[in-house]
Amino acid sequence: MNSYKIGLDRNGNKVVKVVPAKGRGFSIQTNGNLPLTHKYGVGDWTNGEVLDAVQKYGTAREKQVVGVGKPLPGAALNAYRKLHEVISDCVERGVISEETCPDDYRAIAHYLTACCNADPEV
Repeated sequence: MNSYKIGLDRNGNKVVKVVPAKGRGFSIQTNGNLPLTHKYGVGDWTNGEVLDAVQKYGTAREKQVVGVGKPLPGAALNAYRKLHEVISDCVERGVISEETCPDDYRAIAHYLTACCNADPEV
């Protein structure tokens, strides 16, 4: 879940800083974009205003950060590589054999689940 902080940009404009749980955040000028947040500060309404503004005007990365966009192309590739690393580790530890080592994503997910169930420390 993202958190929000009120601040000023380098020109003195009021902004809300979107701070994700992981990774780099971004800022949105509040005046005209987030009217309730501009007037009253961060509140229950801020999340809805940010989602609406990012959905309308945000970049692909900003949409990804707030969860309203398609995954970035590199994200799927990185996840696929990570799954391959975990599967390779499982093969090295003997949890699964090289003969059954999968090549496609669905099989990797299946074997990853089997590997994690076999050894919860993974």
